[in-house]
Amino acid sequence: MIGCATQKSIIRSVIMFPLFKKSSPSGSPSKAHLSFRFMEEKDLEMVMNWCKEEKWNVGMYDAAAYYALDSKGHFLFLLDKKPIGAISMVKYSHNLFAIGAFIVKKEYRNKGFGSQIWHYAIEILKKNNNATSCLYSVPAQISRYAASGFQSDFHIQRWKKSFIKQPTSKMEESTTNLKQLNSIPIESIIEYDQSIFSVSRKKLLAKFIQNENIVGFASTDDSGQITGFGLIRPCINGYRIGPLYADHIGNAQKLFQTLLNNVNSTVFIDAPSHNPHIEQFASYFNLERVSKEDTAAMFRREVPDSLRTNNHKNYAICSLEVG
Repeated sequence: MIGCATQKSIIRSVIMFPLFKKSSPSGSPSKAHLSFRFMEEKDLEMVMNWCKEEKWNVGMYDAAAYYALDSKGHFLFLLDKKPIGAISMVKYSHNLFAIGAFIVKKEYRNKGFGSQIWHYAIEILKKNNNATSCLYSVPAQISRYAASGFQSDFHIQRWKKSFIKQPTSKMEESTTNLKQLNSIPIESIIEYDQSIFSVSRKKLLAKFIQNENIVGFASTDDSGQITGFGLIRPCINGYRIGPLYADHIGNAQKLFQTLLNNVNSTVFIDAPSHNPHIEQFASYFNLERVSKEDTAAMFRREVPDSLRTNNHKNYAICSLEVG
């Protein structure tokens, strides 16, 4: 994680650039007195509320977990001291950023503020030129990110499980054992998660696992080694399962069914399209596609190797905001 002093120096180098709105009707640009600062946790809660107003199905407890992940990775943008926009640029390691929660309040759109916020983000990335950056883009924004060097690598498919529908086919064979995540040493969970996500997410996962409103299970083999794990957390609309990682589809099915057994409402997953088992998995549970909410996983610089070599183990990402 980048130190506070170092990151502040990066921010100051950006803030000195002159800021302008898009051209006014007369054709001349007008100054936009846009400033920004690091968010406090209450600011991130406010931004999550903005996302809720846009019908983004964010988790009820996501803000606290995202803030714990990187307290200096969330930026609030202000116009005349009034918050009007935000972006998160979480630094997982020296070589991986995750970008999300990029939003401008509705009444301030089409005034050039979104472009300015994005410009700040790119300037920060330029100060970390060798780092890989990832984000999840709605179709309408892909061209914006492509112009800044991001390339689509795979798609994220949104699926939902309506509670009234039950499996109609046979579950794949699995000899795995299931244990609650809070009964397993967290270092074992982090190690397994890192083998797929590529970097440690200890602070994020610890916050989720410690929350009594979030349920998690791991599958283990006879020797006690983790062979998969999953979390389910409440969202604005129903629940979200993610991450859901497993060595074998049978493990993933057992984990998913066990997580489903803990709720009685609609459940959503965001599944990477490059998992060759996802169609079979979705068919078993009678999951419904929500294709209008699909996104593209876009990367700037090299894609971490583990995201490619272990894509068959990734049944649901953790979050569209932080990966």
